[in-house]
Parts: sequence; C-alpha cells; structure tokens
Amino acid sequence: MLSPSPRPEGGRHQGQRNRPHRERCRFRHRIEPAVILAAQGGLDYLVLESLGERTIALAQLKRLRDPGEGYDPLLDARRSALLPLPKRNHVRLVTNMGQANPRGAGERAVAVARRLGVPVKVAVVSGDDVLDRLDPEARVLESGRPLKELGGIVSANAYLGAEALLPALASGAEVVITGRVADPCCSWCRSPAGSAGASPTPRSWRAARSSDTRSSARGS
Repeated sequence: MLSPSPRPEGGRHQGQRNRPHRERCRFRHRIEPAVILAAQGGLDYLVLESLGERTIALAQLKRLRDPGEGYDPLLDARRSALLPLPKRNHVRLVTNMGQANPRGAGERAVAVARRLGVPVKVAVVSGDDVLDRLDPEARVLESGRPLKELGGIVSANAYLGAEALLPALASGAEVVITGRVADPCCSWCRSPAGSAGASPTPRSWRAARSSDTRSSARGS
C-alpha cells in the first residue's frame, strides 16, 4: 500500500516534474491498483492502456452490430472507481478505452460522472478510423492482391500521435479518452515539453462537463 504523498492545493509542487504512471488494463485486469495509485501515489497523470490490434477489430465488430457500442465493455466499472479522484487528487486520466467508438465512450463517461455526482471535464480524441479511406484497388504488400479480393474488411485504424492529444489536454479536461493512438504518445503528451504552446488539432475532439446539460464539440 502506498503512503499518501503530500501535495499543495491545486496541483504538483513548484519545480517538481510531472509524475505519470502507465497502467495496462487489459480484459478482466483488476482496477484496484490503478485506484490506489490515483488516490495515494501523488500522480499528476494516470494512463490506462487497454487496446491492441485484435481488441480494436473486435470492438469494430461490436459497433457494426450496435452503433452505440464499440468501446471498452469495462468502461463503466473502471470509470465508476476512478472518476471521483481527478478533482480530489489533482490527477488526470488518459486512456484509449474508447477503442472503436471514443465518442460513445466519452458520452458514457459523462453519464457515469453525472450518476456519481462528480463534476469532471471529459475530452475525446477521434480521427483514427480510416476504413472509409481505403482504396479497394490498393495492393496488399504481402501478397500483391487488391484489397477488394480479401472480403469484408471491418477495421482500419491509423495510429494517432501525441499532437492529436494536445488540444484535449489544453482544454483542461481531467479525463481524455482516445481510440487508436501510439502507445508512447499517451505518456509523452503530458510532459511540459509536449504540451507547452501546442497548436496542432486532431480531426475531431469533444469536451463535455458532467455538470452540463449540453456538451461542446470542436474540431474539423
């Protein structure tokens, strides 16, 4: 069990570097260690990494069956455990639990926060789904066959970089939910060097407060 780390009101100590921690939350992994770290670890950022190539393909299949699905099925349980902590402990949560439906995951996280009575700002980063941009005549590198001969393709996602997350963090959101992003960028984008004066924007991102009746969307 970690001992609580004393922190000044409003955030980390003057001159102290950011204290991030990355927690892998794969299917059926326990959430308790992440809760302990967020509550007692004196962290500034907690990164929950729960996505892989097979995972996002399965999530796309779920979304095809139900457009409201496609995000991590354990989002409710994990958010219920973690959402009370950002305001109380000045820790920000960054996660790719949005999988194939980050917008749906963000809306769900806001609904969970409202149910818990927790005022928290949630930002969603999207733009990784490029299925509609595939050229059916494009050749597969391994075989040289055109994509159209492979049958139904259900998943095609690009790895977004850290620059896609910067506007979401700059919005002041305590929770940032993404789809497919490069694993290292979830940790890099929270550093002072990565976030200072950032101007790049992802294709779309969404910010909403759980205390609002409406959510605002920005991006292109």
